[in-house]
Amino acid sequence: MPVRSASPGRIAVVTTSYPSRAGDASGHFVAAGVRELVALGHEVVVLAAGAAHPATGPDAPGGADVRWCGGAALFGWPGAAERARAAPWRLGALAPFALGFVRAARALGPLERVVAHWLVPGGWPLGTWLAERTGAPLELWAHGSDVRLLVALPARVRHALVATLVARAERICFAAHTTRTSLCQALPHGLAATLAARSEVRAPSLALAVRDADGARRAWRELGAGPAELRVVVAARLIAGKRPEMAVRALAAAGEGHFLLVLGDGPERAACEQLARTLGVRARFAGRIERSRALGLIATADVLVHPAAIDAAPSAVREARAYGVPVIAAPAGDVPRWAETDPGITLAGDAVELAALLQRVPRRRAPEPTAQKANAEALRVVLPR
Repeated sequence: MPVRSASPGRIAVVTTSYPSRAGDASGHFVAAGVRELVALGHEVVVLAAGAAHPATGPDAPGGADVRWCGGAALFGWPGAAERARAAPWRLGALAPFALGFVRAARALGPLERVVAHWLVPGGWPLGTWLAERTGAPLELWAHGSDVRLLVALPARVRHALVATLVARAERICFAAHTTRTSLCQALPHGLAATLAARSEVRAPSLALAVRDADGARRAWRELGAGPAELRVVVAARLIAGKRPEMAVRALAAAGEGHFLLVLGDGPERAACEQLARTLGVRARFAGRIERSRALGLIATADVLVHPAAIDAAPSAVREARAYGVPVIAAPAGDVPRWAETDPGITLAGDAVELAALLQRVPRRRAPEPTAQKANAEALRVVLPR
């Protein structure tokens, strides 16, 4: 459970991903943590990349004062790396974002704490600069893509950045054991030992409200699922590392009686849709939909498939298990570790294994979805002690 500070104060949250409107799934785990901080009585100011959507509602900022710093051309769905790879000119948005961040930060008064999400650029240079400027302690959250970026940097640069972060952060939280291990393995022994000793592994918070479960069940039918078909859902960014095509090939191999619903968007969507048509797979690609609706569809599925080859602590897997939905996932990130103690998670290394497992999944028409108490550990957020 979150730990309540003796005297709640003002906390600045630095992030390059945050919901720009009600129902936006971008950075939903950051927003969930912000809501917990607000519930504990803290005044929270979020310094976020991007710009407010015209339809921004009360669910988007999570009860905080959100100050948008620009850079939406780069920091947006399906992620900065993918957007820069598709259009390198978007890297030019870094400069206006940095200027917008500095302007917003200078308007802040005294802070109790700075919480920075993503080691780069949220932790360095943004979070470290703000913490030094205000004298506030710094808390860092490492998720996945930021760690992969650090590991890919030249060794000298990587070592210098990590040494700076370790020296200046009061707390470093990794979303997964695998990401911490991968970074430690890319560091000199002494620095790796210090990072391991100064950090902890905590999965980020999740907000799991399903407002209309009956409506979600109706939505399955409206999307095309037959009453006797196994309802299979994939919820992910449709990028190469998430391997959505593996789910399509598995459904084709599993035979009739299966319906695939893909929630999410990205550069691999068109190819996957074409593959589904070619293989005759009964599938619907819904794109990016409002988050509470997506949660309802996950909660009322028969099984969630997570074929990602690269991951850390995937939210979709934790969401499905919180609702009691079985999961078949590729052995990436901390998923194999979770599967050791959770019989509801089964591992599949390729489409053939996935197809065989799908054929053994029973149809479940779940009761009203409620987050299971046994999964409360997955929903925690680390707060200042």
